[in-house]
Amino acid sequence: MTLFEKQAKFTALFATLINWIDVQEGYRCTIGEVERPQVLQDIYFKQGKSKTKKSAHRYNIAGDLRIFKKVGEEWVYLQKTEDYKFAGEYWEKLDPLCIWGGRFGDDPKTPKIEGWDGGHFQLSI
Repeated sequence: MTLFEKQAKFTALFATLINWIDVQEGYRCTIGEVERPQVLQDIYFKQGKSKTKKSAHRYNIAGDLRIFKKVGEEWVYLQKTEDYKFAGEYWEKLDPLCIWGGRFGDDPKTPKIEGWDGGHFQLSI
């Protein structure tokens, strides 16, 4: 699969995920970072915000979502990795290449990331 084909596949799958979260599950999403220049990846790596210099964001095959749940009249931003598990599990079922950031470190092929990365969805590099 070429990089372009992988990027197109990611785009379609990411749209499917967002639509499912919004329409089927009744949450709302906003998109965070998708494309990341190498200079920014180097900064994140030096600051310890990333455990790798080879982020899937560099190849436009990763995206970060902020998910909101309606509580009463307010939309509340979900900030804990476990709050994203429903979306992560759905993402992983969409395609064998789908990796959810909430599982980073569970698989030897992915870097161990401490703390919150539940809103990260990517295709395998």
